[in-house]
Amino acid sequence: MKRILVYGMTDNFGGMEAYIHNIYQHLDKTKIQFDFVCDFPKMTLSDYYLENGCKIYFIPPKNQGLFNSLWAMWKVIKENNYSVIYFNIMNAGYVLNMLPAFLLRKKIIAHSHNADTDKKNLHYKLRGLLNFVAKVKLACSNAAGLFMFGKKEQYYVINNAINLDKYSYSREKYIQLRHKLGWNDKKIILYVARMNHQKNPFFALDIMKELKLSIPNVVMAYVGTGELKEDIQQYISDNNLDNVVLLGLRNDVNELMIAADIFILPSLFEGLPIVAVEAQAAGLPILLSENISKETKLVNSAHFLPINDISIWVKEVEQILVNSGNNRFSDGLALTKAGYDIKRVANNVQQILVN
Repeated sequence: MKRILVYGMTDNFGGMEAYIHNIYQHLDKTKIQFDFVCDFPKMTLSDYYLENGCKIYFIPPKNQGLFNSLWAMWKVIKENNYSVIYFNIMNAGYVLNMLPAFLLRKKIIAHSHNADTDKKNLHYKLRGLLNFVAKVKLACSNAAGLFMFGKKEQYYVINNAINLDKYSYSREKYIQLRHKLGWNDKKIILYVARMNHQKNPFFALDIMKELKLSIPNVVMAYVGTGELKEDIQQYISDNNLDNVVLLGLRNDVNELMIAADIFILPSLFEGLPIVAVEAQAAGLPILLSENISKETKLVNSAHFLPINDISIWVKEVEQILVNSGNNRFSDGLALTKAGYDIKRVANNVQQILVN
């Protein structure tokens, strides 16, 4: 059995963490095992991974001293003799985390999970070094690959696949889950996003401000947490948005997807958001920012809108909610054909990591 050291997990269960978790659950554990190096004080799902035989090493973050962080990374790799380090990254600045592995002559796999960044200067300064250091380059979409590595580099697209069976929609499930959740006759807008600048949360809240006037029984179920949590709570309070419910982190997002009426994601930028794949698997009508890669559209229920005009979003949401439930179904076959079945993708990733 080969043990792979994985970097990229944080203390917040977001899209990258969901990708790693989905892959891990479908690995052949007789051939491969994940261990984790984490530069956060705690790691999401740590109990699950420890129970399944993974090791977790905590190291200081770079902002507490670059040398201390890299020295700790060096010791983890050296003392445990890892031959492959799998870096899941958001911009080229993470190449600094790779330097200990590079100096120890280990195989470095870099996986891009974003198609833009707020740290553009750092990203473009270090992209050349990233391309030199990484032996294997992966990306969640073509847009994420071009952003991370540039046009001249070869990279492989690894789809953000999911367990499609968990998201299969039926009218019976919809009714049962809504009763269980207490949603009943409410019109539910689902918004699953980390509470940070990239996800454009105040735009989503402003949509709810407008909808409060036109659809009295509309509610936004907001799943997620993050650094903007207190600002978001204050904004909701200041604007009397009693039609927004903060659900925090959840382990039943598949059920929320089935029970909701529409999904929105007005992000400023993305790689290929796994929540958008999940929403489409559940047959949800889905509205995405035009800044999100068009590769994200897998079935006809997904639509792209500009984020410079809230009125367009409000109008689209109103139209969808009026017709909600009509002709909704899960097109698992289309998603399988598009390459989003987790079993196949996990097998491909395993081959890359082991070989």
